[in-house]
Amino acid sequence: MKTKATAKFWFLFLFLFISTRRSVHSERVDLVNDSKGRALLIDRSYFILLDNGGSITAVDTSFCQISVIQLLHNITIPSKISISHDSFGFITTGFPISISFPSFTVPSLCISSNKWVVVKSKPLGKHVMVGDEADYDNVVCGSFYLKTYDYDKGYYKPVFCEGEGESDCTHIGVQFDDEYFRRLVVTDHLEPLIFKFVMAEDDSFALEDSSIVRTW
Repeated sequence: MKTKATAKFWFLFLFLFISTRRSVHSERVDLVNDSKGRALLIDRSYFILLDNGGSITAVDTSFCQISVIQLLHNITIPSKISISHDSFGFITTGFPISISFPSFTVPSLCISSNKWVVVKSKPLGKHVMVGDEADYDNVVCGSFYLKTYDYDKGYYKPVFCEGEGESDCTHIGVQFDDEYFRRLVVTDHLEPLIFKFVMAEDDSFALEDSSIVRTW
């Protein structure tokens, strides 16, 4: 009985917290759910399933330059989503997040982090890489957020907000580079990247979309 009471307390607290955030910010704040309607948990691994097919991965586009790209075929690797603030174990659309790949999926030993980071350079402008400030010049200071795209269908879009807070946010799109890689870039001039999450430990997801191949 004590465990149930404690769980009810935290859910009530979280509900009141989200309600307060909604009153302070004009934009709605939601819990982020996976494809089965379960709240995303911090430090868990999830498959990112794109709404238009394909998958997200990391490739070495130059020596020690690890880029986040879209593949057109459905080979999906799990991405770990972790929160930057204490939010009682849940991920919401009102908190900054960090996204990282498992270490064995990153094709380089010369970067110091597996996290997504935004780097500014020509000709792409601001684009998503894997690493941190020690690996690249011109790293853009800011945070990633998840924003609701279609709550009923479980689709979300990532945005990148420069500086602190959510006053200067831009969504993530896909753009070809000179080598014809489909690079993830920070821009409002392209269609936003849209995806849903499937828990990596959930073996039943293959029945929902047999075109997705689990790699671990």
